Amino acid sequence: TKYNLLIFVARSIGLIMADDWVEVPVRGARKAKKRYNDDDDDGGDAVVYTPPQHKGQQQKPFVLILVGIPGSGKSHFASRLESSMPWKFVCINQDSLGTRRKCETLARKVLSEGKVAVIDRCNFDCNQRRTWIDIAEKERVHCDCIVFQFEEDACIARCRQRKGHKTVHPSAAAEVVSLLAKQFRPPIPHVRNSGGHVECSGGERFRRLESVSSFNMADSLVETYLRRK
Repeated sequence: TKYNLLIFVARSIGLIMADDWVEVPVRGARKAKKRYNDDDDDGGDAVVYTPPQHKGQQQKPFVLILVGIPGSGKSHFASRLESSMPWKFVCINQDSLGTRRKCETLARKVLSEGKVAVIDRCNFDCNQRRTWIDIAEKERVHCDCIVFQFEEDACIARCRQRKGHKTVHPSAAAEVVSLLAKQFRPPIPHVRNSGGHVECSGGERFRRLESVSSFNMADSLVETYLRRK
């Protein structure tokens, strides 16, 4: 309904992800059970990267901002990082926590514990992202950003397939996704400064700025972050 749509926008202003991703081949990994999906490229066996076990190794905390409309795969990406290395990555999802203030509080706590705060919200414009950039600067840690660039129709289809989602009901998927797609303003890289950071239009600055537009690209980036020390 129109009312539910307004509640959704007011509460979330940043949301969910595709829970139906398919794993893709990764070198040096164990084989997993076969899974099929309408978006699978070839329907073949999946191979999943198995990260090393935690051995008390030192790691540097940082903020990882995920950017994308509902259904673009943000939550799946975040959950893969957290489930693979829970001692390093912590998913901060506003759908689960309820308010942005609670997300901010958890982000600071995660960073103080030497972990990576993975911000799983739509973060659809500069103002939405500024909160997390400011926290990173105040805590004196780096800030990375990953933009999920998937077609609007594909995101709507994924949202319609999800069951029991906390904020996006399948019947309202088209309205919700289309509304946020119109407001979507991803960071635009301008120049890389002398310190190696990416300067973007609007004053945003990231240590690393990535854009993914396929499952293969996203899975490859997950592996990259899991392997980084």
